[in-house]
Formats: sequence, C-alpha cells, structure tokens
Amino acid sequence: MDGFWAKMDELGVDRNPYRAGFSQLICVSETDERAEQEYLDHCSYFFNKCLHIPSHFMTAPGYRTRRSAEFAIRTGQPGDLAAAAAEEKNWKTLTERGFVIGGSPDTVAEQLIEVAKGLRVGNLHALLQIGSMPHDLTVKNITLFAEEVLPRLRKLWADEGWDHKWWPKGAADRNAAAV
Repeated sequence: MDGFWAKMDELGVDRNPYRAGFSQLICVSETDERAEQEYLDHCSYFFNKCLHIPSHFMTAPGYRTRRSAEFAIRTGQPGDLAAAAAEEKNWKTLTERGFVIGGSPDTVAEQLIEVAKGLRVGNLHALLQIGSMPHDLTVKNITLFAEEVLPRLRKLWADEGWDHKWWPKGAADRNAAAV
C-alpha cells in the first residue's frame, strides 16, 4: 500500500484509510490450537487445489496500465504468491506469512488491527469460507468473527476522526428502520 499512499500524497489527497481495503482469509476458533486443528486441512486444500491459475489470468484484460504491468513483473505476480502459499503446508507458516489470519478471537482481532494499521486500510473483505470447509465450520467461523472479532474492528479509525465517506448512506437508514 506504500505506493498507493505515496500517489495519494502526490495528488494532494487526504490519507483517509477508508479509501482502501484488503481481502484476508480468516479462521476463528475458541483457541489458537483449535483453529489449527479445524482449519489447516481446508486452508491446505485451498492453496494446493484452488489456486491453479496461470499468472497471465490473474487480472482482467485492460485492467492494468503498462506501468502497473511492468511493476507487477518486477515485484512478482499474484500467481507467485499463490504458488508460494501452496508450497507451505503447515499452519505456522501460513499464519506467520499472512496467507491466513487464524486463531482465537483475541489473536485474530489483534492481527487484523495490526495489518489494517500497517496498511492504513479501513475496509476489510473478510474471507470466511475457505476451500473445502463444511457448512457447520463456516457458520462457526462467521459467527465467532461477527460476535467476537468484528466489534473490536468497528471503531479502529474513529479515534483519528476519519469518516467513511463512501459507505452507502441509505443502508444504515434502512437497517435502523427495520429494527
């Protein structure tokens, strides 16, 4: 994100973290150890079986400028990251390298806050169903994330006074009216 924020500075645009977002594979369980037991096989399946995409198909035609394509070639394609993740088959490496954020609600919340602040992003695209996860484990993951992790993330940027100017205004009004 350093290049993105440098460009925003160059353009004289504020550093509102809600201008940016990131997608993250997330696995939440009662403990760090239990998360590894419940999710490792599904994460391994995802990285080993689901990411066989040639690097030239990783972005849509016309999506990149020549300059951004040259940068991607110099710094490594998204497919290279997927290949690196597929080589790793242990939980420690997947979590330490950031391919997956997983563990107890405390561990997951702390790591997501660290990543969001490090990247300076205000929009999290939580990927809570991974590979071969069965329905009941997916429901558990979503529930633990929603009830125990998400509340800790909601006001992450509020202390700095940032407002999410891009959030749909009508959505909040409809939800309030429905209650």
